[in-house]
Amino acid sequence: MMVQRALAARTISHARGGTILAGYLKILPLFMIIFPGMISRILFPDTVACNQPSTCQSICHNQRRCTNIAYPTLVLNILPHGVKGIMLAIMLAALISGLTSIFNSASTIFTVDIYPNVLAFRRKNITNRELMIVGRLFVILMTVVGIAWIPVVIELQGVELYTYMQQVIGFLAPPIACIYILAVLWKRTNESGAFAGLMVGFVFGLLRMILEFSKQPPLCGENDSRFWLVTKVNFMYYSLFLFWLTLITCVSVSLCTQPPTEEQLYRTTFWTKNQQKSTPEHVQMLDAVNHETPIVSQPIDVTNTLPETHRVEKPDGCNVFVLVKACWSWFCGLDDDHDNHQGMVDKAPHEDVDLMAHHREERPLIKWILNINLIIILLLEISLMVLFSLPVKYTFWRN
Repeated sequence: MMVQRALAARTISHARGGTILAGYLKILPLFMIIFPGMISRILFPDTVACNQPSTCQSICHNQRRCTNIAYPTLVLNILPHGVKGIMLAIMLAALISGLTSIFNSASTIFTVDIYPNVLAFRRKNITNRELMIVGRLFVILMTVVGIAWIPVVIELQGVELYTYMQQVIGFLAPPIACIYILAVLWKRTNESGAFAGLMVGFVFGLLRMILEFSKQPPLCGENDSRFWLVTKVNFMYYSLFLFWLTLITCVSVSLCTQPPTEEQLYRTTFWTKNQQKSTPEHVQMLDAVNHETPIVSQPIDVTNTLPETHRVEKPDGCNVFVLVKACWSWFCGLDDDHDNHQGMVDKAPHEDVDLMAHHREERPLIKWILNINLIIILLLEISLMVLFSLPVKYTFWRN
């Protein structure tokens, strides 16, 4: 989702600023999710911190632990009545916002990358209406799958819901992050290496996820009979292993195959982001810009340029069919029935060059502010990791 939103930024400064802001916001779960859960466990030891299967079953219908009710218990027992409603509205708004973001991102990936190439048999005449309908239907499908997955989560994983989400992310995200970093920082990375690295990382991550969720954790006082990879190796360490395994695989395969061409590297890596293209067409375009070649573009009337069969006529009266058709167009996100008759106006060659330069350039003050904030957030993240990773006797918390 972050990559899609960064690509949708107006300029490179907007993309960098949004990413840095997301990094600052990523610190908040430590103080808004982890610490409140620890506080709730201390304040309510008989309910949230129950350790007997029968007691936990009577409290939260879970024999293993009741940590999933830590936050609601804290809110319901500490906050006053008015603030309880505000917190409930905030939690529901955050939940709906997260769900819509995930569904929209998944729908975009399926509609743009999967459907035209696989399910539509590489047809070239796919209309916008068809893609919009497919995207809407895929969101509905994802909603149904998400609702149906709730009992599976409850049955397969009887531990903290937050830990469950982090485990799933830890098994699937490291290969993707590794490939992104290599593709941006190492020009030798090619398609074969990226594909091999992703597949190897995905297979090993899926293997650990199957081992993790195939057998429930033991109850209090019982022996843990799960596979040693699950009991002895924490999922965070395994995520680090997936990252390095993907990196080694991608580097090895990339070195054994053909390197990418200069055309493929054009403005796609950190080292070639400001590269100027020197093709004959580009030279001719720059020459036209330097000599200020006059190019006159006249506005065109889209209505007059449309064929007779594509002209949209307003109905004389209102009937049920027209109303249903209008509702269907609104549902699909289209203004009219025909989405293939958009008028195109000729542009001067220098307009595209100016547009790319405008998106790429950064004001010196904004660039300094972004760089300073980048250093601050890196130091802050490293400090928090070191602070909460060391034993208490080595920190200022010892007193």
